[in-house]
Amino acid sequence: MMLEYTFLPNILVFLTFTCAALFAFFWNHKQSSLAVYSLNLIGNILFFFLTVKKGHWILSSSFFLGAQETVYACILIILNIFLLIFNGQDRLNLKGSILANFVLLASLFLLGAKDFVTYFVALEMVSLLGFVLLGLSSYRFAKEAAIKYLIQSAAMTGLFLMGVALFIASTKSVNFDQFTVSSPFFLGLSCLFFLSVLCFKLGVFPFHWWLPDTYAQAMHGNLASNFFFNKLAVGLSFILIVKKILLHLSPEWFYPISIFITTISLASIVYGNFAALGQESLKRMLSFSSVAHSGVMLMALVLPENELGPYFMFYVLSYALAAVGAFLILNHFIDSSEEQRDVPLVLQGAFQKSPWAIGLLSTFLLSIAGIPLTAGFFSKYLLFSAYFSWLPATVLGLALVASVVGLGVYLKFFVAAFMQERENTGVILASTSFVLPARLLWPCFIFFLAILFFGLYPDGFFLLKF
Repeated sequence: MMLEYTFLPNILVFLTFTCAALFAFFWNHKQSSLAVYSLNLIGNILFFFLTVKKGHWILSSSFFLGAQETVYACILIILNIFLLIFNGQDRLNLKGSILANFVLLASLFLLGAKDFVTYFVALEMVSLLGFVLLGLSSYRFAKEAAIKYLIQSAAMTGLFLMGVALFIASTKSVNFDQFTVSSPFFLGLSCLFFLSVLCFKLGVFPFHWWLPDTYAQAMHGNLASNFFFNKLAVGLSFILIVKKILLHLSPEWFYPISIFITTISLASIVYGNFAALGQESLKRMLSFSSVAHSGVMLMALVLPENELGPYFMFYVLSYALAAVGAFLILNHFIDSSEEQRDVPLVLQGAFQKSPWAIGLLSTFLLSIAGIPLTAGFFSKYLLFSAYFSWLPATVLGLALVASVVGLGVYLKFFVAAFMQERENTGVILASTSFVLPARLLWPCFIFFLAILFFGLYPDGFFLLKF
């Protein structure tokens, strides 16, 4: 049967504008920055409208985007457009925006891949381009953080390939969408290797060591790109793969691995929340908070397959919008190129200086904390409600207690921003103003509206169908 490669024109249009932007970037002319920015923006907008008009897309027998994957793909494209607007016309940011386009394309291949050959190529593209984006930062320790990330990603690549080899030995196929198990032992081993890689990509304890340095040293838009595409595309696609393998495991493998997933998820939630309490830097605090949220995400493996995708995507999208918005605003406030600043020093009396900026940042942090009327609350509520049907009450009780303890993490911020006047400490603070520039204000304001909208009407996300 002849396949109709419907997604090929979309990719060619997107690549044409991206390559044109790349050529314009190397054209040393005073108007080249505007040309790069315009080509990037037009290419992404066209890519979105070409993709949103149909509910499914085919590129080959190894790539298919169904209705739900198309929704996720459109969400990623929209987020990339917002980050492109934020990055503006600065040449260093433009370089990151061009690379982010290729990360976006690789992320779509992760969502649509049906075999490990396609998936591996896309996964390596995301990892290597993420390393480059991190290395583009002008912060003092950015290169060191990038090397750490590269070395650890290389180790995870080895584990992933070992898992693929064991999967092939078990199924005689590289196709993970439909397969027949001939050796349950090898399939169980491959599942363990894939779980290790998934834990690293999500930043689950004890595979979280790369997160604090990466988040502290990445520049604004590059961090946002890495965060969105790693959490949304890599996390979701990998969890769906591991879930399919789990459903084919024999009982002697399924139950021990399920206990391992539950244990490591709970350990990540507890460790992340308590470790965040001891952080003075807000950026590192959010990094360790991300470890706790990754534990909640990993627990999604216990859900039935029909609930896993939508619930997981809603949770990750809600969290990613809030966390990236918080990072973008915070990075505008502080000059991290010199040293890490503690929270009171950076934000003392900031509300009096810029109530709008602090209001946006407060909303993002409240959503991360899971406070009612925000998307973060309902996404966490829906996940934990689903978990109650599949996990022991003791496990969920410990997870909820740790999450409540984690609320204390944000008290430092609110005390500093709302209750304390800015003091003369003798330390040179960030040279940037508390007033947000338009290129930062508009993406953050849209994130703010999305968080409130899905907080007041969470069903709106599940109605997204094309």
